[in-house]
Amino acid sequence: MSPEVLISTKVYLKNGVFWKDEDCTEIFVDQEGAKKIWDEMHSKARPMIDLAKKSKEVSFRESVTAIIQFTVIVGALIGGELLWDAAKTNGWVYHTQLTSVFAGGWATGEYKDCTSENSSTHVFLDCGTLSKGEYKQFKVRFYGPTYDKEKPNTFVYNWKCRHNGQDDPAITCEIFTSN
Repeated sequence: MSPEVLISTKVYLKNGVFWKDEDCTEIFVDQEGAKKIWDEMHSKARPMIDLAKKSKEVSFRESVTAIIQFTVIVGALIGGELLWDAAKTNGWVYHTQLTSVFAGGWATGEYKDCTSENSSTHVFLDCGTLSKGEYKQFKVRFYGPTYDKEKPNTFVYNWKCRHNGQDDPAITCEIFTSN
């Protein structure tokens, strides 16, 4: 039984004979199999590449690409945040919260001019005179800010609000003006 020649086997050629070792002391029994491996190993012409130069070119290109990608991502995040803040401030997007509402008799579908003070904790929406009625809790949808950390707590928002009846939210308010 002759030993097999495997693809991973190293093959050495000297004087037209295929050897198993570099010192040419151990001959391949299967010379045809060794020749096939030899031909396979040497038939694939691989161009010589200056890896150091190629590495520098790739790393410079990759560095520039990474810097550009980072700049675009940061710009998009900052731009997105600025757009979102502008949309919230101008009433293009809404937020809904449980609010204490003061409004004497308010019919479904009726609009009222209301005010609220700048508050980070709880919004009190005044839609009438304080001498008539009491505050009640309603879910209110606000199209505009109810709090701005850069403004004092005494800052007043003016709203145009509609009573929606039994719908959820019960009241919808759009920013009218702010003082």
